Amino acid sequence: MRGGTYSRIVVGAEGKSMRKVTFLLSLVLFSSPASAEDEQDRGPQLEKRLKELERQNAALRKRVAELESFVAKLAEKAGRPPTVQDIVRFEEEPRSADHLRGVELPETPSKHQVRLYVARILRAAVRHRNAFGDSDPEVRLLKKVGPAHVDVLLEPLLYEGFDTYLIVALKSLVGEEHKDLILESLPIVHELVEVILIRKWTDEAAPTLLKVLADRDSWARETLPTEWIEAVAKLRRPESYEHLKAYFCYGDNRYITWKAIRGLPGMELKPEVEKLWQWAKKVDHPWVRTDLAAVAAHYGHLDALEVLFEEPDNWPPSEVIERVTPYRGQWEPAEKAKKWFAAHKNRLVFDPTKRKYRLLPERKAPKGQGD
Repeated sequence: MRGGTYSRIVVGAEGKSMRKVTFLLSLVLFSSPASAEDEQDRGPQLEKRLKELERQNAALRKRVAELESFVAKLAEKAGRPPTVQDIVRFEEEPRSADHLRGVELPETPSKHQVRLYVARILRAAVRHRNAFGDSDPEVRLLKKVGPAHVDVLLEPLLYEGFDTYLIVALKSLVGEEHKDLILESLPIVHELVEVILIRKWTDEAAPTLLKVLADRDSWARETLPTEWIEAVAKLRRPESYEHLKAYFCYGDNRYITWKAIRGLPGMELKPEVEKLWQWAKKVDHPWVRTDLAAVAAHYGHLDALEVLFEEPDNWPPSEVIERVTPYRGQWEPAEKAKKWFAAHKNRLVFDPTKRKYRLLPERKAPKGQGD
């Protein structure tokens, strides 16, 4: 819950309920020891009392939910509408195979009804899904709120950082009329950079994009979305190059970062790649090594290419192998790719102008040799 009288009422009600349950449990668990003759009856008594407490706890939870709904309505009447966070409650509830059954938006909903609708979708997603995709039904349902309620979809992002499904829906719903709202929210919700790119608002977002990238302490604490680097690169501003290089060296997702910035006019990355690759070979972290191997392979490091051929069916190795080598068996078993590299690595020669490896012809023994 966040600020406001109505949230304090709900928290207070729930707090009192939980304290009551805790107090009752303590009476059962820490009461005076039973006499020897009563010891044999103690187990059934405790079990019966525990069931009673569970029944009371369920009733209390139901009452808290009723209070939440009541207080939310009071808040709306008072002119301070509750946010999605004020409504959604991630409490234990029975799991259902059809977790979105009955989630419907009224034909002409009030703002409060929209918040309830969004909250139900988010709660169902958190409780019932282990993986999230852009084509999941939750996205389709969220889009139903329409452009008029973009602000409601922003609430979970601004207050909780809950970006599952919401960014996908916003990319479809946000229009020119929402530009100021999105730009104002961007410093807090970095994932909104995806909306910035879709709407081609990078110039308008430039002050925020550059300021956040320059704040190394900030992105050292929390990784920037890969789209953030893409957006800064689109600005093509030389004053950002130092910070882009710093993010490449010290940030995450170095291969994606390298792809975004390598083509910028005057951007020279070879010295940084050389140092990073030598460091990566000493690091006991497979992902870091593979990520940087995908970059170093573009600069003629055969040992980096060898790292990629260790897992040729994964990404980014599969992408880089196809781009820089003559091998075209990416869809075949990984063992076949490893054998190909072992048999041909001594004949692979790097072409720095094309940033590709070509295969030298197999040298044949002179006639008469070995006769």
